[in-house]
Parts: sequence; C-alpha cells; structure tokens
Amino acid sequence: MRGVEGAAAINAIVLVAKLIPLFVFVIAGIVTFKAGVFSAHFWQNFVANTNADGVIKSLTWSNMTGGDLFSQVKGSLMVMIWVFVGIEGAAMMGDRAKRKSDAGKASILGLIALLVIYILLSLLPFGFMSQQELANTGQPGLVHILNAMVGGWGGSLMAIGLVISLLGAWLSWTMLPVEATQQLSEQKLLPSWFGKLNDKGAPKNSLLLTQLIVQIFLIVTYFVADAYNVFVYLCTAVIMICYALVGLYLFKLGIQEKKTSNIIIGFIAAAFQILALYYSGWQFVWLSLILYAVGFILYALGKKEYGIKMSTAELIATFVLTVLGILAVFGVYGNWLGLQDALGIDGNTLLVAVVPLIVVTFIVYFIVRSDINKKEIKN
Repeated sequence: MRGVEGAAAINAIVLVAKLIPLFVFVIAGIVTFKAGVFSAHFWQNFVANTNADGVIKSLTWSNMTGGDLFSQVKGSLMVMIWVFVGIEGAAMMGDRAKRKSDAGKASILGLIALLVIYILLSLLPFGFMSQQELANTGQPGLVHILNAMVGGWGGSLMAIGLVISLLGAWLSWTMLPVEATQQLSEQKLLPSWFGKLNDKGAPKNSLLLTQLIVQIFLIVTYFVADAYNVFVYLCTAVIMICYALVGLYLFKLGIQEKKTSNIIIGFIAAAFQILALYYSGWQFVWLSLILYAVGFILYALGKKEYGIKMSTAELIATFVLTVLGILAVFGVYGNWLGLQDALGIDGNTLLVAVVPLIVVTFIVYFIVRSDINKKEIKN
C-alpha cells in the first residue's frame, strides 16, 4: 500500500527483468532453428490427408487430421483472448499519465509487442524439436526447451525469469482491479468507501477487498480441480463483454461525429466480440450474470449514497439480469441446455466458487451501509 506510482516503477523494472530470458530464448531459437524439422510436420499431415494415389481425400477442412477448422478456431478463441486480457491496462492507468495520448500509444505498442513475442515463442520451438518431443516436454516448457538449446544455464535463466514474471503479474493484477474500483467510485458508480485513500495515495479499501477476493479464488482453485479453467473462461467472457461494449460505444460515437473510421472499427470490434462470445462461450456469459447480480448490490448502494435515482431502464435491466443470473445457478445444477457439460463443472463446484464471493459481498455491503449511515448522521 505504498502508492500506485511506486508500484508502477517496480512493475517497469520487473518488465525489463522478465524480458531478458525471453530475448535470450528468441536468439537461441533462431540460431538453433532447423527448417527441415519445422516443415516436416506440415508434409506429414499433408501425406496423412491424401489417398494412396496422391489425390486429396477431401477439399473440406472437416476431413483434415486436426478436425473441423471452425471447431478448432472456436475452441481456441477463449484461450486466445485470455492471453491478451490486461492489454487495456495502459488505458486503465491513463489518468495517472502526464499525457492522455500516451495511454493509447502504450496500448497499441503493447499489443504489437505481445503478439510478436507470442508468435516467436510459439513457432521457434517447432524448428528445434519434433512434435513428439515437444509433446513430452515437461512443465514449464520454455525452461526445458531453452535448457536443451543452450545448456543448464539457459534453463536456470528462464526459471528465474518465470519467477520474476509471476511476481510482476501479481503486482500488475493487484494494481488494475484497485484502479478500476477507485475510478468507479470517483464516477459515482460505486460507494465512496471504495475510493478512500491512505497516506500514500492508494485506495486502501479497494486494495484490501480485491486481494481478499483473489485469495478466496486461489483457495478455491486448490480444492476444486476444474476451478482454474472455469475462472479463466469466466473472466474471459466478462472482459469480452466489456470489449464488445467499447466497440459499440465507438460505433455510436462515430455515428454522432460522422466519422467513418470510428464507425467501421467500432462495428468490426463489437461484431467480433459478440460472435466470439456466442460461438465459444455463451454459457460462460450466462454464468457471468451471477457476478453482475452481486455487483448490482454495490451499484445500487452507490446510487443511494450519492442521491441518484436509478432510471426505469436501469431497474428493468438489473432485474432481468439478476433473474438470469439466478437461473444460471439452477441451470448448472439441472444441466439445462447441457450447461454442466459445456462448462465442465457441476453444481457443487459452482457452489464452492460462488458462495464465498457472495458472503464477502454482503459483508462489504453492511460495512459500506454503516459508513453511509455515519455520514448521514454527521450531516
């Protein structure tokens, strides 16, 4: 709780430290790259998909060895988007930047850099090891691969980088939710309790609450086998909803300002996110309404504190989404629409994951309610 600026400085140092082993891996991967090893798998798959007379079995992707192409893309969408979650962090911290434009530039540069790193780290190992060798590589994979490329010192360097990366991720994901809840409080979307600062300028209540919830989720993932995967997909679905809303807002802004570029970009962004949600994770969108239902409690409390009445549209939307969230709980227990099978969880897993969150929310509700009552008495 020493302040967001201090945490940001530490995060910058961590970023440089964890990029060093990745840079070494890329250089080693390029030096040890063998084109024959890299291309062998392509030709093996091509041969596997041809008849004895050399004629391709079918021009449709569904008959290829990897299965239906659309199914493969659909199955990887949630994971693909998950690895990019957090790229909006620069925009989230934009209020603390000297120039607002720097936040947008940082987001674009970060996305490009991340994409290049992911592509290189994913492709280069296929030019050094066969598919069979890579499949049998232990975890974490980069440690073992770099160890094979350059020797023991490389594996040790990558292992140290991994530890630094985990610590950096911990710091980053401590800052982002805290910043989000503080901004929501400043915009009067959450009670002022969330925006209270300590003597270092850090939102103390938001920090304590978000980290308490993180610890609950960590404990749940330890005791429930499938909890981690469920949380990954659930978080991705929630962030994709946010991305879709950003795209829709840009589309609306483009229409109001009669700016064609914003209309096109906003439409494409929103359409992609909505289609991706529908094809790869609509079940998780439904399940995420449980979280929204919990959040509406604090949202309504914030509105009350600031003396702002919820509009009719807000009340209707809150009611409908809350009912759908409650139905999602029963849907998992009853396996409605194959919900259990699609999510890969049962009712007990959901109960273990959600109940602690609901309990914490109600505790916070009563704390905030008490804080609001004290203010009203003073006034």
